Amino acid sequence: MQLWIHVNKVHGDLRNVRMRRIFLLLFFKYSGYVLVEFLKSIWVTLQWFKLPLAFETLEI
Repeated sequence: MQLWIHVNKVHGDLRNVRMRRIFLLLFFKYSGYVLVEFLKSIWVTLQWFKLPLAFETLEI
């Protein structure tokens, strides 16, 4: 009985480690994706701010 509890605990720990690894992998993947999207949106916003300036210089 004691051995069975030990085996279950070890198996549970292994499963937790695997879940944690998967979670970290997904987290880094997702956060990287979010970061890229965030930078893209900032870049697009900057382009929008640059656009009117470009038109103003063209008018002059």
